[in-house]
Amino acid sequence: MSSLEETVLLSMHADARGCFDKYMAHGVRPSGRSLHSIRPIVIRKGVISNNSSSSSSSSSSSSSSSSSSSSSSSSIHDEGTTGVCGSSYIELGDTKISCGIKLLIGTPSIDKPACGDAEIDISLWLICSPKYDQKTTKSDLALVLESQIQSMIMETNMIDLEQLCIEEGKAAFRLRISILVLSDAGNLFDAIVLSLVSALQDVKLPDTMIDENSGDVSISDNFIYPLKLSKTPIAVTIGMFNDNIITDLDEKEEPLMHGFVTIVFDEHDNICYLSQNACCAMKDQRPGFSLQTMQNAIVACRNKANEIRYTFFK
Repeated sequence: MSSLEETVLLSMHADARGCFDKYMAHGVRPSGRSLHSIRPIVIRKGVISNNSSSSSSSSSSSSSSSSSSSSSSSSIHDEGTTGVCGSSYIELGDTKISCGIKLLIGTPSIDKPACGDAEIDISLWLICSPKYDQKTTKSDLALVLESQIQSMIMETNMIDLEQLCIEEGKAAFRLRISILVLSDAGNLFDAIVLSLVSALQDVKLPDTMIDENSGDVSISDNFIYPLKLSKTPIAVTIGMFNDNIITDLDEKEEPLMHGFVTIVFDEHDNICYLSQNACCAMKDQRPGFSLQTMQNAIVACRNKANEIRYTFFK
């Protein structure tokens, strides 16, 4: 670390928000980034090979071994889990995420007999950030993120769940999506969405056969059918600091903001998920964002979403 960086960090520690405000007046951050810049992005797909065994089979009639994190409306269970059928590794600056997706087989829900489903599991590696410890890693932030990502999947309808049906009313796939945060250097939600979309684009579904007598499902080791996404959502989170809109916050900037807005856009620039928090960690009890502020935030988020989409998801 250079002497200049050390001086900046010490100054921010003494009067973090006052120091940050001075940088805002010049349209730059202490790191030297412009207010609307995003850190370098790296996306790799297919980083985990499929290690499923040939022609594995499972009964789709049993529901007694249902996963504890599964939806109560579904009886898809853990028997017949395949190897990894899709995976990704992404970097957003120093924030690093890996994502692996497996298939479970089970009986579809009564209200959606022609659909499979998806479940999210997010783990924060204990050394991914000094702010996490063993007591809070899963029970707090990971659970919140799981709920947010699950809500985003449902609200965006990004996955056509009918693709996961093996035989209507009898057997269907569940996507078990496991996301591991290797390093949290800020803007975690956006990075997780990038890893999720990239891994889903890598998913291949196998040939299947159902024994008419026993109801057992046989899975071929040929994973050849790409999962088709109805949408490829891109999430952009911005921070509000006074009248400034700041994109892709790092871990030092996030605690200084007055509020946050996260907007998810589809490929047609439609807003398919929105979340905002107008009360900052510095305990400034500010009211909700004004209409003009929200309009500016939407424009800024849309521009960044398009920039990311055209670069990585053409």
